[in-house]
Amino acid sequence: MSNINNIGNIYNEEQMDNRSIYDLSIYGRAMKFYAIGKLIWTVFSFILVFVLQSSIFGLLELTESEMMENAGSIMLLFLFVLVGGAGGGIFIIVRYIIYVLKLNKASNSSLGVALRTIFYIEIAVFAGYIISAFLTIPEAIYVDLIIFSLLIASTIYLGKWVNSLPHDRIDENKKSQMIFWIRFMGFGLIVKFGEIVRLFASTSLDSLDSAGIILTDIGDILLIIGMLKTANAIMATFNRSAAPQSQYSMDMRNRGPVQRPHPEKVQYPPRSNMPSTTINSPGINNICPYCGSPIIDAGSKFCAVCGKKRD
Repeated sequence: MSNINNIGNIYNEEQMDNRSIYDLSIYGRAMKFYAIGKLIWTVFSFILVFVLQSSIFGLLELTESEMMENAGSIMLLFLFVLVGGAGGGIFIIVRYIIYVLKLNKASNSSLGVALRTIFYIEIAVFAGYIISAFLTIPEAIYVDLIIFSLLIASTIYLGKWVNSLPHDRIDENKKSQMIFWIRFMGFGLIVKFGEIVRLFASTSLDSLDSAGIILTDIGDILLIIGMLKTANAIMATFNRSAAPQSQYSMDMRNRGPVQRPHPEKVQYPPRSNMPSTTINSPGINNICPYCGSPIIDAGSKFCAVCGKKRD
């Protein structure tokens, strides 16, 4: 009975490991698509701020007649802003929700214990963004400072998670790559601190405000690069092909090599005891030397075929 329980424990541990590998690979994939969503949103924000800013402010100075003459161009401009802003915003929100859900699932695995803290941090960050949307600038600054601190803590715990991975299962080179790109993410967050500087700046200090925007965009790009590289490293480390196996396949693997019985050796009687059979084949004296026909009657002096006399 104890042997059966031990086999059951081995099965549960192996199934948990396979489940962990699969969930972590999906978590890396969700991180990758979330980073792509952030990249799309960052590019759109850059175009909106630096390329379309002059056009939008120019529209405010147009008279009513001038706006009627350029109605087509104005509609295209606002359509671009509406579709890009709404579409990009919805896309990144959906990707962020999927990322958090996959993070939650990966944190429940045997190899994702440290990810549980990151999951709680991401929930707090998401709540902070929602709260800051309803606050004025002075109040939103303090919320942004809290969000910034939480994101830094998230990268720290992500590095702790990588360091906690078992050395006998994870390649050290891949762990080093993940640690490097996680630190790269942290560096991007530090550069992104320019957003806080921009919020502190007065509207009259245009140069400081522009510098804050540029630092924010650069920090976002560095953060996105770090996220993409980290996600690719996670996906490469935890291969998706190691999906959870079925009960039948796990049972078959735990059986080990199948021991087939050797066939019993058949004892044959010795050749000396076997009955021998002699086949009398016609010799050289039983063949006619002239026509080569066999001599049936050994006592006959003449060949029955050619009629010649035998020697």
